[in-house]
Amino acid sequence: MGPLLKFNLLYRTIRLICCCPCRIFIHSLLRLNYMKNILVVGASSGIGKALAELLQGEGHNVMGTYRSNEVSGSQYHYLDVLEDDISLDFLPESLDGLVYCPGSINLKPFARLKPAAFEEDYKLQVVGAVKVLQAALKAFKKSESAAVVLFSTVAVQA
Repeated sequence: MGPLLKFNLLYRTIRLICCCPCRIFIHSLLRLNYMKNILVVGASSGIGKALAELLQGEGHNVMGTYRSNEVSGSQYHYLDVLEDDISLDFLPESLDGLVYCPGSINLKPFARLKPAAFEEDYKLQVVGAVKVLQAALKAFKKSESAAVVLFSTVAVQA
């Protein structure tokens, strides 16, 4: 099965609705003839897990993180982006790609959501992404062509 077919199956299987830059990023990684170092935040389930498995299957060095769904393996590391200080000391010297997709969803009707729920989502989706990008910046600077994709899985589960 070729990379493009795997890419299309990934979309159909998990009903991935994402923006054009995300599709371009993933498609370009699948077409590379050499290994890239890629960090997938939220690699223990859903889109992150499927993406990490797909990229590993194509021969890339994928480091995945988990928070609540523990994953065994030397390339998976615990990371809670809601903590004050986060460490990405497991990253290699150079990082070529980062996919930020921690899963979280509030399935309450909009009228019943409290402001605290919005604040928690903001901390996870925005502040957490900023923390990860800042922690990975040194490794990104050593890559010839680093790329970042930030997306939320809420649209997939709606």
